[in-house]
Amino acid sequence: MFWSAFGLAFFLNRGAKFVARKYTNQKKLVKYLKLFLVALSLIVLVAFGFYLKERHDEDVAIRQAELAKQKILQQKLDFINEVAPIAQKINKQYGIYASVTIAQAALESDFGRSVLAAKYHNLFGVKGSDLSNTKELETKEYLNGSWVTIKDRFRVYSSIEESITDHSLLFVNGTTWNNNQYEHVLAADSPASAAKALEQDGYATDPTYAQKLIELIKQYNLTKYD
Repeated sequence: MFWSAFGLAFFLNRGAKFVARKYTNQKKLVKYLKLFLVALSLIVLVAFGFYLKERHDEDVAIRQAELAKQKILQQKLDFINEVAPIAQKINKQYGIYASVTIAQAALESDFGRSVLAAKYHNLFGVKGSDLSNTKELETKEYLNGSWVTIKDRFRVYSSIEESITDHSLLFVNGTTWNNNQYEHVLAADSPASAAKALEQDGYATDPTYAQKLIELIKQYNLTKYD
């Protein structure tokens, strides 16, 4: 495009000189015409320069967005690769689907990026009351038909393995008020039914919790860890 504009300006300039030679009585008009054409050519060049810069900036933005997307995906895969063997080892002895545990960890900790997970190895938002092994943090819960932000105390773990072990034992031992709280989770015959049983047994307040787990299991092919 640059050379096309330059060629156009050169051609018009030579044409103007030819007209000037043929019509000497119109030299003043031709002079102004030449100036106009030169100015027009400069405008075209400047506009083309802005166009190129805009296209370059768009290309850079697209590449940066793609790199950021790939980086986030890799972080998620790294998290799954870290959690999966631990979930397999622990859940095998309790008859719990590793795919569901991995999906829960990914969903509840934002693939290990939440403050609770990154600083305190708490992948599942497990709460507690003992001041010696808990931290007070903000959390969102679905109450009375809407999401609200509250403050609560959450368990602090020394490792991811300790967090997953505690999580699995919750299903095995139940709660302090009901030892069979998660009987349907333990009796589930597929990862999808186990995810739905978590809602049925009152594990989460999110009404779409089971569906989110099922989608994560499918998206990352987590059943290969069962």
